[in-house]
Amino acid sequence: MRKNKISFGRAVSLRVKELMTQHKLTQNQLSIETGVPVSTLCELLNVKHENIIPTSIIAICKYFKMELSEFFDSPYFYIDFLQIKY
Repeated sequence: MRKNKISFGRAVSLRVKELMTQHKLTQNQLSIETGVPVSTLCELLNVKHENIIPTSIIAICKYFKMELSEFFDSPYFYIDFLQIKY
C-alpha cells in the first residue's frame, strides 16, 4: 500500500494536469474549450479547495470526450491511495 496518501482534490488536480499534458493544453486553452473560468481551473489545479465542483469535471470530461467513469479510472483515485478526512 502507498505510504503517502493524497486528498481527493489533489487526485482531481493530478488527473486534469495529466490530461492537459497528454493533449498539450494550457489552462487558458482548457478554459476556452470547456467554458470553465480560468480562476476555477486555477483553484482546481492548485487544490485551493477540497470541494470540487462536479460541473467543472463534467465540462472537462465532455471536452476530452470521456465518461466520468473513464476520468476516475486512474490510479490517483484508488481507495488505498486517497486520504479520507471525515
